[in-house]
Amino acid sequence: MKTHVLLVLFLLAGFAAAAPVATVQNVTQDAATGNVTVRYTLAGEDAIITFDVLTNGVPVSAGALAYADGDVYRLVATGSRSFVWNAVTSGIGAEFPSSALTVRVNAISRNDPPDWMAVELSVANTVFYYPSKECVPDGITNDVYKTERLLLKRLHAAGKRWDMGKTGNARNPLHKVTLTNDYYIGVYEVTCAQCSRSLNMLWSNNNYPFKSYPDSRMFPATSFISYTFLRGASNWPDDGHAVAADSFLGKRRVSTGVQFDIPTEAEWEFACRGGTTDDHYAPFNDISWNSSNADGRLHAVGTKVPNAYDLYDMEGNAWEWVLDQYQTSLSTDEVVEPTGTQAGSGRQVRGGAYDRESNVGGSHYRITGALGGGTNAGNFGFRLTAPAGYVW
Repeated sequence: MKTHVLLVLFLLAGFAAAAPVATVQNVTQDAATGNVTVRYTLAGEDAIITFDVLTNGVPVSAGALAYADGDVYRLVATGSRSFVWNAVTSGIGAEFPSSALTVRVNAISRNDPPDWMAVELSVANTVFYYPSKECVPDGITNDVYKTERLLLKRLHAAGKRWDMGKTGNARNPLHKVTLTNDYYIGVYEVTCAQCSRSLNMLWSNNNYPFKSYPDSRMFPATSFISYTFLRGASNWPDDGHAVAADSFLGKRRVSTGVQFDIPTEAEWEFACRGGTTDDHYAPFNDISWNSSNADGRLHAVGTKVPNAYDLYDMEGNAWEWVLDQYQTSLSTDEVVEPTGTQAGSGRQVRGGAYDRESNVGGSHYRITGALGGGTNAGNFGFRLTAPAGYVW
């Protein structure tokens, strides 16, 4: 029997895909435009492609590499490929002697993707990956990531043991949690403009009370955002990450190719804390729109201070739906990858809102009662998650 097992393992190893390797073929620059064309071959398996540039042996800054088109910053199929780096737009501009310019093309396994992911909402299955926030075109605070694209940050959570909850808190007492996977999470709450692009719908004055404000398209999408609207009749945790085909998430998975969902309570709190152990990751009014500064309304996302993970509005502005069923209180027992109770009475939101005070908006705070799956309100929104290098 042992011989048979070893033989099976040997055969499986023989069929394993080779690691991706990118080999630069040539690099040329157009003297008139300053554009640098890089031709390379990708072998082994499809991979996410990034690149580095050195001039006279000195690395060019990551921000200078943001503007490139073609077979780069995306999942690329094996074969002969190319991309164009716009050195002028990137702030470099000068024509380089061939001996002074070195380009390295990096082939990254799809199982270990870069830290930043941008998803185009108007073009199907168009996903970009960037190794740092400096590489994100136009910067992560640009309005394009609040209107036309979704921007997500990979959180390196796998294997990290951290404190969830708060000492003496009845609904969320202090307890140790370990998450087993990294995951992507939205830098911003999903906005009205992003929902409109996704669903070909427009917020009207009848169903969105804040539309009269000039920047309302960048307000968190609320009003009709219920748990059922997002996921359909699928039942977490029994059904896992499966969602109804006609739900918001079901349609977005088809149009983008990304397995979007909303976070579990533990994923949400890990993201909110940003590595801190305090109630708030910074002074409350600096990081949130709340009852003391919001003037009784939502505000455009990304206008307050982010946490250490570059996530905005984790507290205040709009409540955010999470996956877990509601339970009155969590346990003090240590847990690994918690998915919540299977016998809850409703659903849960986290993070507080524009009409709530600081003691409601803390990273540990849990609501006092269950919400029905169809519940919606002017202050209930959501933030997306996605798996990082694995399939749910």
